[in-house]
This record gives sequence, C-alpha cells and structure tokens, in this order.
Amino acid sequence: MESLRQSLKTAMRSVLTALAFSAPVAAIAASGVQLDRAPSLLHDRVALQRGAALFVNHCMGCHGASFLRYNKLQELGISEAVLKENLMFSATKTGERMLTTMSAAAGRQWFGATPPDLSLVARSRGEDWLYTYLRGFYRDSTRPTGWNNTVFPNVGMPHVLYQYQGGRELTIDEEKPVLDEKTQKVIGGEKVVTVFDENGEKTVKTEKLAEAPAHASHHQHFAAKSAGSKSALEYDQMSADLVNFLSWAGEPAQDKRFRTGVWVLGYLVILFALAYAMKRAFWKDIH
Repeated sequence: MESLRQSLKTAMRSVLTALAFSAPVAAIAASGVQLDRAPSLLHDRVALQRGAALFVNHCMGCHGASFLRYNKLQELGISEAVLKENLMFSATKTGERMLTTMSAAAGRQWFGATPPDLSLVARSRGEDWLYTYLRGFYRDSTRPTGWNNTVFPNVGMPHVLYQYQGGRELTIDEEKPVLDEKTQKVIGGEKVVTVFDENGEKTVKTEKLAEAPAHASHHQHFAAKSAGSKSALEYDQMSADLVNFLSWAGEPAQDKRFRTGVWVLGYLVILFALAYAMKRAFWKDIH
C-alpha cells in the first residue's frame, strides 16, 4: 500500500511539472513570436453572431467551414429568416454545409496553395495564435500578394481586413552575438533594425554593439501610419469576435460540455463524500 501511494505521488508530481513547463511554451508561436491572449467570448451570443457575420462576409470567399451547417447558426440566436437573408449567399437550404465557392484549383493558382477549411482551425492552431495572426499582417512588396505576417511568415493569404485596420509600419529589432567564422567564438555583437513601411518597402540598418549580448533577442512592434475605418480597439474586437466564432464552430457543443462537466464533478464529490462516510462507518470499530 505504501509503495502504491508513493507511485501515485510521483506520477502526480510528474504531471504537474509537465503542465508547469508547457504553459509558457504554449504562448509562443512556432515563428518565435509572443502570442497575445484572445478574449474569451464563447458565452456572449451577440459577439458570436458578429463573428458569424464576419466569417460569412470576409472569409467564405476563399475558406469554408464544411463541418458546420447553416442551420447550426440558429443555436446562436439567429432566426431562420435572418439566416437566409443575410448569411446564405451561396446556399438555398439551411441544412446545407458552409462551403466556399472557390475551387481547389483556383485557390492553388491564385495563392500558391488551396485555402484550408476553417472548421477546426481554432482547435488545431489555438485561439491565441489566430488572434495574433489576424492582427499581425504587414505590407511586404517582395511577396506575391503584397502582404506578410509576423506569426505565419511568407503566408499566401492577403490581409482581407485591411480596410478596417489601416496601414501600419513594422519594426523588427534583433540583437545577436557575432561569431568568428573559424573558431566560432563570440567576438562582438550587432543590432539589426528592419523596417517595413506601410507601402511594404524594406530597409535594414546594422550597427555594432559595444558589448556582445548574452543571447540573441527578437522584438517587433507596429506603428499606425494611416487610419482604417475602425479604431485599433474596434479592430481588436472584430478579431476577437471572428476568433471566438471559429472556436465555437470547431465544437458547437463545448458550452454544454462545460456545464455538464460541472454537474458530473459535483456528483463525484457527493459520491466521494458518501463513500468516505460509509468507509468510516464500516471501520470505526476496528480503529
């Protein structure tokens, strides 16, 4: 019994350690960019309705959500009449799947790759990744579409929400130690500043540092240059609405699952209390 108890403690300690180390890593994209926390609006029906409208009007020209049917949107409080009038542009029946009208061949020809289906993108990429991605576009004249992204470098997708966000300038500051080509020893340091202006023109400035940095660093920040139709706060809200709709689309039943989970955990707590009381009653004469 004692050995079993020690084994359980060791296993629990290993799980907690793994969770502690995995939490900060999850906040960093594969490109090394720190991800911004996406606001959770899954309980806000109005926000989800706004996200559904954004998805249909700005995303479905290239992307679909084939695991979702239009009538499922009625769970968000959207009536069938409103659904048919405002959200069904390429379908006639509410029971149809939410498919894009773009063919795979056309997608490959225009963007170099077929735009992916977005049914499960929030579950595969994560909400924070999507939120940072939608707010990470910048002009890059070297790209075929004229756009690039800090989270997804050399992405084939243009910035379809540019009219709302407006023009921005991206500045990337990098500090790194300089190594000798032969000995690979640190012989100094340098700072590289890369700027993409709102027209996508790239300028790079390099300067030597008085002291070599202990490790390489990478920082980037945006500066607004021309106003869009939305303020920065309003555009962030639009991005959050779209991300939360995609999160809901990946698992429409998740809110119900969370509520059911609370009841199940409550039931288990009560069952544990009854089982413990019964154990005390059985063993009271022995102890």
